[in-house]
Amino acid sequence: MRFALHLLLTGIFLLGFAPSSTAQSLLGGETVKRGEHAVSVQLGYPELRAGYHIPVIDQFEIAPRFTYFYAGLGNRISDTLNPPQVGLAFAADFKWNFYSSARFHVAAIWRVGVNLEFIDGVDAAIQIGLPGGIAMNYEMLEKVDLLFGFDSSSAVVVTGEPAIYAIPFVFHLGAAIDLSRHMALTLVFEGGPSIAPDRADGQSGSTVGGWVGGFAGLEFYL
Repeated sequence: MRFALHLLLTGIFLLGFAPSSTAQSLLGGETVKRGEHAVSVQLGYPELRAGYHIPVIDQFEIAPRFTYFYAGLGNRISDTLNPPQVGLAFAADFKWNFYSSARFHVAAIWRVGVNLEFIDGVDAAIQIGLPGGIAMNYEMLEKVDLLFGFDSSSAVVVTGEPAIYAIPFVFHLGAAIDLSRHMALTLVFEGGPSIAPDRADGQSGSTVGGWVGGFAGLEFYL
């Protein structure tokens, strides 16, 4: 963790003062401009993520996503501190950029998809995207954007008996560093609780898991 933080700060210091185009990020509040497309890839714990970003209208995009996870149930659902879980998730992000200034951008994001976990049988969760999340980016330097926000894209684990409704409250913080006009490096840390109702012996309550993640990634503007 210290090494990753040191790498993030060093990248900001070294790259932040070189001439380049204005920073941007697919993980922040901006959307892809019409007539363009982009690809984002993130690798770390507990997932490998990839998305293809497609503009629909001004300030609105859809991003089909693929996730291979090795803890939790993917897409910030469940507990990454439990024994390993392995599976795949297929989803789409719907992102609406509702506020933009010269340096600050804010978007609402809703994620809808299906998550499948394959250890000890098959567990399936349907991500319904509500209440959703907020993604923001702030241009700190010409080549560097600060990324921050939170996600509460809830899901229903349909293979449980009974079905379980789970909702995460996961916050993220990171940076996007422009490497060229068509490529950026991203470093992101995530953390927060994931909550699910729990019924046992006629008693009602909730189970709280901990979601912790860290990712390095690349963005490609096509």
